[in-house]
Amino acid sequence: GSSAEFRDVAVTADGVTLTFNLRNTGSVPFVLDYNTSILTLKEVDGTIICTNSWDEDTNITVASAPLNGSTIEVNSLHSIILSLTAAKDCVLSDAVLGAGETVQYSNYFGGDVVVGGSFEK
Repeated sequence: GSSAEFRDVAVTADGVTLTFNLRNTGSVPFVLDYNTSILTLKEVDGTIICTNSWDEDTNITVASAPLNGSTIEVNSLHSIILSLTAAKDCVLSDAVLGAGETVQYSNYFGGDVVVGGSFEK
């Protein structure tokens, strides 16, 4: 099956840049489609901060990643940089979360590939 993980997840102090390494931990490749890759960020109590696709709209833009439509091969590791924008409060500013607070994330890549976890701001 398909599965993935985010490693080394970090956000800049101003809360506008999210970086991580994407690794395909499954037994089959999957396609990275920005339109169907949905990132959700939540507070620890489950309150959704934002949920949006990577499709370069007004909430999340891809600053660095494999090209849209790329195949993510088994055991491959890819550096990802996403820019979070304030259009729908997707920025993890101090008004949303203070330094050291935990952010929960999930990312649906389509099909059955979902990754989740948490990181500290």
